[in-house]
Amino acid sequence: FLFNSMNTISALCRTDAKKARKLLLEFSSFIRGNLQGAKQTLIPLEKELKNVRAYIFLEQARFPDKYHIEYDIEPNLEKEYIPPFTLQPLVENAIHYGISGRKSKGNIIIKVYSEKDRMQIVVADNGKGIAEEKLKQLGKEIVDSKKGNGSAIYNINERLKGIYSGQASLTIESKENDGTTVKISIPLDDKGGLRQVV
Repeated sequence: FLFNSMNTISALCRTDAKKARKLLLEFSSFIRGNLQGAKQTLIPLEKELKNVRAYIFLEQARFPDKYHIEYDIEPNLEKEYIPPFTLQPLVENAIHYGISGRKSKGNIIIKVYSEKDRMQIVVADNGKGIAEEKLKQLGKEIVDSKKGNGSAIYNINERLKGIYSGQASLTIESKENDGTTVKISIPLDDKGGLRQVV
């Protein structure tokens, strides 16, 4: 992804300097977000969303009009804390596994809302879905993948278990040729004083 982004920016320097500058700014924002996130246990949702938007901007520069992103974020939740690298890998999976290879335009919905003292984070796509056998493995173990190392969902699930002492959950609903919905549920009551360590 990093090399592809740099190649895209390099090519645009000759043809569209203004767009290349905008891409370079988004690229630096993405890198900065990743470096900062690597040092922290929790970050505000708004920072994770900024990283997601930078990632999507760079991807859409490479593949324009391939998919549409819809955000539905409950405003009062943007200051709440979540583990870094929680949302962006889910969006990346939706793009590269869910809607990759579609002839028609893909749709991805990113929804964050509160329900019964919990933050619900949902990433849904209308892509090709996941086979039932693979679906049973996701989150529980690292799965074989042709496009990556197959560890993103597993890593997110393991971090959620460790940070929230089993009080957070990750669920996946999917049918082949009928899209995928990944949902993360996180307690909103600061158990363990986790916000203080940020």
